[in-house]
Amino acid sequence: MKKALTLYYRELTREDIPAINEMCKKIWDGEDYMPNIIGLWLDDPKSNNFGAFLDPEKTELVGTGRIKWLSDSLVWIQGGRVAFEYQKQGIGFSVSKYALDYAETHGAKFAQYDTWTENHGSCKLAEAHGFYRKDYHDTMFAKKEELIFLPSSNKFGPSISISATEAYEFLKTIENGPKDEINMGWSYVPFTLAQLNKNSSSYIWKRNTNSLIQIHRMISSSSSNESPQYEYWYIMYGDPEGARSLLIAEINEKQEDQSVKSAEIFFPPQLRSSMQNLGFHWVDFPHPSGIVLFEKKLDANKKT
Repeated sequence: MKKALTLYYRELTREDIPAINEMCKKIWDGEDYMPNIIGLWLDDPKSNNFGAFLDPEKTELVGTGRIKWLSDSLVWIQGGRVAFEYQKQGIGFSVSKYALDYAETHGAKFAQYDTWTENHGSCKLAEAHGFYRKDYHDTMFAKKEELIFLPSSNKFGPSISISATEAYEFLKTIENGPKDEINMGWSYVPFTLAQLNKNSSSYIWKRNTNSLIQIHRMISSSSSNESPQYEYWYIMYGDPEGARSLLIAEINEKQEDQSVKSAEIFFPPQLRSSMQNLGFHWVDFPHPSGIVLFEKKLDANKKT
């Protein structure tokens, strides 16, 4: 049996960014988003960003993790990475345990994180640490040229733009709407008016009589010689046909927009049948998959 690696931990600083970027080059075929945001993460006073090192001097970085404090009692675990050469040697388990122990000894009562259901290693880590599945949303993807444009319908009333406050109040009336957390695409956040207001600069909300759609646009690719290309995220709650009607109206608006590169949709499983035949397909595999939210209750009385 292979001996477990001895790891040494410390808080990361901006001086570690080159080593982090180098480590991420071999993760997810070089498409890891972490190099794009690590500076912002390190500057966030409501977070702890730590590294796992092989040597006592803490210079040989082999893993990272992050604790984001959503409140005094709730933490979000993210940024878990293991250097490609050292994967499947227990480092991922050690990194996540360090994060949970740190949060627990600093008063957190609950820890959460989300992952893609096809990331079996991440799901197994959650189970190994005693997390339970709290929420789940299907996700499907389509390139612009794959989208099927159908006639819009006003059967459920027009699609109207609403404020964050109106969205919050309306979502509370939807049967399959958010409970403690709301899906924002590839992540979840607490379902509070303050959180929706915080996201109002990057998300917009529209509704009809029985459904709501959240819309988020981000740059997918760009260069100095080309116009930006965008990906759109559409997150839906409500009635199956009402949600489908909102989605059709949104993608129809993009039919002549040459800046649209792709679209991704997120929705409760109850809407699955109504999301078919619009050009969207399951991500990477022919079967349903999506974003799962994990939660673990911590011992807030545990101290160092």
